[in-house]
Amino acid sequence: MHTSQRSILAAFLPALVACAQTAPPRATPTPVRVRAVGESPGSSDLHYSGTVQADAEVALAFKVGGYVDSVRAVPGSRGETRLVQAGDRVTKGTVLAVVRDSDYRQRVAELRAQRDQAHAEALQAKLDHERAAKLLALEAISQAAYDAQKARFDATAAAVDAYSARLRQAQINLDDCSLRAPVDGIVVRRDIEVGSLVNVGSPGFVVAAAGRTKVRFGVPDEVALRLKLGSSVRVTAEPIPGRTFAAEVTKVSPKSDSSTRVFDVEASLAEDGPLRLGMVVSVALPDAPAPAASALTLPLPAIVKTPGEDAFVAYAVEAGAGGAEVARARKVTLGRLAGNEVRVEGDLRPGDRVVVQGASLVADGQAVRVVP
Repeated sequence: MHTSQRSILAAFLPALVACAQTAPPRATPTPVRVRAVGESPGSSDLHYSGTVQADAEVALAFKVGGYVDSVRAVPGSRGETRLVQAGDRVTKGTVLAVVRDSDYRQRVAELRAQRDQAHAEALQAKLDHERAAKLLALEAISQAAYDAQKARFDATAAAVDAYSARLRQAQINLDDCSLRAPVDGIVVRRDIEVGSLVNVGSPGFVVAAAGRTKVRFGVPDEVALRLKLGSSVRVTAEPIPGRTFAAEVTKVSPKSDSSTRVFDVEASLAEDGPLRLGMVVSVALPDAPAPAASALTLPLPAIVKTPGEDAFVAYAVEAGAGGAEVARARKVTLGRLAGNEVRVEGDLRPGDRVVVQGASLVADGQAVRVVP
């Protein structure tokens, strides 16, 4: 296997860091889960696990601070009233929560009164200014007296503008006491309760925009290099047998994840139908090089690295003395990754029962107990 293949497998196989056990078998059989080894036909498809996500999620935060006075109530399944929660549909403009607004209302009332008073003073100053202009034309008053009236008129007009601006901002703050849904969508998360104290910028809800959905999944570097925007993929889900959903690759991350070393890929679904947000699905990528022949495949957690050497084993469960079942190490050579599985060659045969959960906890010859 090439060096690049080994680096990919090291990123995908957390179980590989655990060395095969050499301790003597335990008295109590170790519980494990097994799966029969099967052949993978010479298919050109690679399969990866992904999750269904909204095409866009909007985080709603409060623009003003205070105590949450109310959260939107909706009818419950048994006719009762409950607070809106994750999974509920909302429409654009729906009030989801309200911050206690008594202080903001009082501030609006105060500024409105001050603006009205300034407006009345400005009207009087305007009349005085107009009279002064007529008297100045008749030379009945001095230029200084006229200038004083004009200055008073300008000052009162400016005061009206200032109070009007402050009143508009206070009205905006009052309106911001209500947290509204900016789009039609589904509530993904609610982070507040009635009585919570929130500050400016405190998160309240996350709403997934209604409309097109996408599938997000990760691929190794050799696959990311081949993927192109606009490539067609097929999406299936175990809870929805017999249905295949078409999707189109809309994003391939230019940088791999620092911990998993895989590249994020997003594919937009043409139609989601019964698929739900957060559902785990299988994504089939066509146009992969086809293997020369059928091969045995194992899930990644079934592979264990042997101590002190660059070799791998899988544990087959066989009948032991007295009818007990024991784990037997079988050396394997790793091949190409196929999504969350890897092709293997070695001492395994089709139909062998291989430990797929608990492989890093057993040793060759150790008694095991197969659990469902």
